[in-house]
Amino acid sequence: MKIHALGYLGFESPRHEQWLTFGPEVLGLQVGERGADGAVHLRMDERHRRLSIHPGEEERLAYVGWELAGRAAFEEVVTENAPELEEFATGVLGLELFGG
Repeated sequence: MKIHALGYLGFESPRHEQWLTFGPEVLGLQVGERGADGAVHLRMDERHRRLSIHPGEEERLAYVGWELAGRAAFEEVVTENAPELEEFATGVLGLELFGG
């Protein structure tokens, strides 16, 4: 697989506002620009955000972003994992991928 690194994480939480102090004071992260939905975006480097906590009814992982070498690496990952992605998308997310 051509994944280089974990790029970012997104969570939902009814306590997302608490991350405005927890992020900087406990984790040493900088608070970035707030999201349109009130999300708290935290950063540790030149990237816009590495950790986002969106308002939500429960504590849960919402998304994961991986860093790849480029478009060709992305297409390779999708092709190599198409059956698993399709199963996850339809079974868990209720989406239709790859033309159904």
